[in-house]
Amino acid sequence: MSTVEDGKQAVEEAARGGVDMVFLDVNMPVMGGPEAAAAMRAAGVQAPIIGVTASVRVEEQQRCLSAGMNAFLAKPFRRAELAAVLRAWLPSASGAAVPAAEVLDFPSAVEAYMGKEDVVRGLVKGFLDRVSARLPVVRAALERGDLEAIRFESHAIKGGALNLRARRLSEAALALERAAQEGRTAVLPVLVERFAAAADELSRFAEA
Repeated sequence: MSTVEDGKQAVEEAARGGVDMVFLDVNMPVMGGPEAAAAMRAAGVQAPIIGVTASVRVEEQQRCLSAGMNAFLAKPFRRAELAAVLRAWLPSASGAAVPAAEVLDFPSAVEAYMGKEDVVRGLVKGFLDRVSARLPVVRAALERGDLEAIRFESHAIKGGALNLRARRLSEAALALERAAQEGRTAVLPVLVERFAAAADELSRFAEA
């Protein structure tokens, strides 16, 4: 892990390569976070860039996204929010494969549906189709700052994932629901990406 004193140094450090993730304070000296992010992207830096800011204004978040940042952490942030960032943008952070039962506990789901494997497979497929259709709705709600729509959609998906014993997706949906309910707007982009990643993970698992 490397630390620097200002935005210009951050750009120079990232441009050298070998960086897995970048955390930029939005109000860094010499060169602000958005300007540093734009310079990194211009230099070919592909690593995820996370903005750290005390502001929850949608306008500032949009400015950072336009500059090339991937997500935000609002100061002071919680350990769970940092963990969500790492899971969403640095999948190898845990260093271990995710146990299959955490993605979809198929035996448990089959038991819940009276031993009918075909029924469970059909339900999983239908559920994934619904999730795929609702994800753009969630992203659109995020763009316009509609917290109630985000809460409603994530709550519905959380219930379906719990019923099918899809633990990772249910946890991601629950985290998104709570953040929307509590008005923690700065962390919502991260949690939406975590939610999308969990849905993709379940889809790939179901197809295997």
